[in-house]
Amino acid sequence: MYRGKRIAVVVPAHNEAARVGGVLSTMPDFVDRVIVVDDASTDGTAARARQSALGVPVQVFRRRVNGGVGVAIVTGYAQALARGAEIVAVMAGDGQMDPRDLPALLDPLVEGRADFSKGNRLAHPDVWREMPPLRLLGNTLLTRLTRLAVGKRVTDSQCGYTAITRKVLAALMLSRLYPRYGFPNDLLMKVTAAGFRWVDVRVRPIYHAGSGVSGIVLRRFIPRVAWLLAKGFVRRILRRGEWAIGPARPRALILTSSYPRTPEDHAGHFVASFARRLAVRYDVTVLAPWDGEAPRASIEEGGALAVRRFRYAPLPRWHQVAYGAGIEANMSSWRARLWLPTFLAVFAVRALLAARRSDVVISNWFVPSGAAGALCRAIARRPHLAIEHGGGLAMLRGKRRRKLLRAILARTDRVVCVSSALRDDLISEAAGAGLRLRAQDVPIIPMGIETARFDSPSGPRPREVLFLGRLIPVKGIEILIEAMERIPGAVLTIAGDGPLGPALRARAESLGERVRFLGAIHGKAKRETLARATILAVPSVVLPGGRTEGFPVVVLEGMAAGCTVIASDVGGIGEVVRDGWNGILVKPSDAEALAERIAWLLDRPELCAALGERACESARAYDAGLVADRLLTEVERITPRAPV
Repeated sequence: MYRGKRIAVVVPAHNEAARVGGVLSTMPDFVDRVIVVDDASTDGTAARARQSALGVPVQVFRRRVNGGVGVAIVTGYAQALARGAEIVAVMAGDGQMDPRDLPALLDPLVEGRADFSKGNRLAHPDVWREMPPLRLLGNTLLTRLTRLAVGKRVTDSQCGYTAITRKVLAALMLSRLYPRYGFPNDLLMKVTAAGFRWVDVRVRPIYHAGSGVSGIVLRRFIPRVAWLLAKGFVRRILRRGEWAIGPARPRALILTSSYPRTPEDHAGHFVASFARRLAVRYDVTVLAPWDGEAPRASIEEGGALAVRRFRYAPLPRWHQVAYGAGIEANMSSWRARLWLPTFLAVFAVRALLAARRSDVVISNWFVPSGAAGALCRAIARRPHLAIEHGGGLAMLRGKRRRKLLRAILARTDRVVCVSSALRDDLISEAAGAGLRLRAQDVPIIPMGIETARFDSPSGPRPREVLFLGRLIPVKGIEILIEAMERIPGAVLTIAGDGPLGPALRARAESLGERVRFLGAIHGKAKRETLARATILAVPSVVLPGGRTEGFPVVVLEGMAAGCTVIASDVGGIGEVVRDGWNGILVKPSDAEALAERIAWLLDRPELCAALGERACESARAYDAGLVADRLLTEVERITPRAPV
């Protein structure tokens, strides 16, 4: 089983005796059943598969008449359903699909983010080296035709490496799926037409010696698949009443300098949550910087959400401007400073090009996304919604930078702030730039979290104090270490990474074994760490020049996990933490006061439990779905045409 789900893998094979054994021998241990369908092979493929079944849960079915790859896969689907599989993957018997990619295909289905996942070889950096040129050209052409037939953004239509849920298979008429090489196209059309969600997953392209020679007869294949796609296009037109090529729904462009690179990545996760919600009513494109490793392009939400990551440096390792500790902190690196002008220029150009195909532009943080969004408003004439989380405004303080703030605000149709403290700060800075903003014109919509992912508080917790976040000056971690030196017996766990890491380790040597540095943690590991801690400390400070926190999401995550949150009363923290009711507030940069309150709480486990329960209840008001709905309302206010 894989994460509690029964997994079956269908292996269609025709004359693959030389490679099917290798496919079976590398099958992951979590696969519950492998179903090999020999499509009337003449080289002993079935016998070779049976020989490889030792120690592997393999069943071999041999068709006497060659029906095509589609028929073979449907045969495997039927067998998998009959044997109780909850998710069924397809991995061809020619060895061109890497078993190490299987978990990435399964994760969206296990987590409920999609009903069907399909491999995307074209997003892998090795595609230009591995895929034969003629196949790459043919794949690109067929992908463009499939986009018309599906009505969604498709990246690699011909990849047969897929995973599908039992629910989808039960809803489809399997016997009517296209029997031969057009099967992936037909399956994608029918999954989309039935309203199921699908997602692209980057997989590695593998081509063996001699695999550039395909068994496809082009003079028959091209007319048949073209006719299949033409029929799909006509059905879509008639079904949706679309008499012109293109999406029927309005198109939204989201600009952000931070976006999750993996399902467990924490960077910009609130932006991703909003993008998925927006994709219910809009066709969404997210434009974000590349980090040198993540897929350059991906498709989610059944084609309604496309993520595009732009390059701004020749080599992957030179992409150091964004992510990590954040753009401002990354400027301590000479390489990041070197590529910053290129980063800004490429971001602006890519945003302008994407805006021309969009109906509304949504930016996150005034810098750099808000500046790019303002440019789209000025040149492409697209309405612009700017969402300020705190960091962007902090980079625009001072007389010279206020000119840029004025330019951004003058070319923004609607501004949203994540806290009232941030809104007040924005109004003050705008006044200094010669602009008058009214509080009623700047709605407050905080960032949200997926509260269902966090376990409710249960049982006593150890005397552990947790810090979770980036190791940067504004977080005030040195103040926390100084406070912990005053509390004998208490254990401090610091989870995160950043430029202050080495200095903080040296500073914490006085705590000896009472301090642990975990490094960056995400996803399940982060939730488990929060569930284990008695106190979540958020000792944020106000830096010279006024820079402080906007609305740290970790506060909500700690509350949702039932931690007792003790935090500095800065930025928007006091708007969610009510002192003495669902957490504790202290003055910033006061180690003595922080130590006193931590020690006081550790000696009162019943009070900690009560605060944690009320915090968990309070966090539900900040569920990502509720927050996204409020943002969606603001987007609809400035969208030229109403969403369907």
